[in-house]
Amino acid sequence: MRQNEVTWCGEAVEAEEFVEDYMDEFAGTLDSHEAYEESVVDYVDCGTGRL
Repeated sequence: MRQNEVTWCGEAVEAEEFVEDYMDEFAGTLDSHEAYEESVVDYVDCGTGRL
């Protein structure tokens, strides 16, 4: 993953950073699988509500 980049919220970021930032913000904070799925969708789509 370190060698890959993703375009996220209009910027190119390393894929590893993309994942680590999500984990730093949400790991252990949500109480159900469904809540994590919703947070992943929201995170990936930069909070726009659509992928």
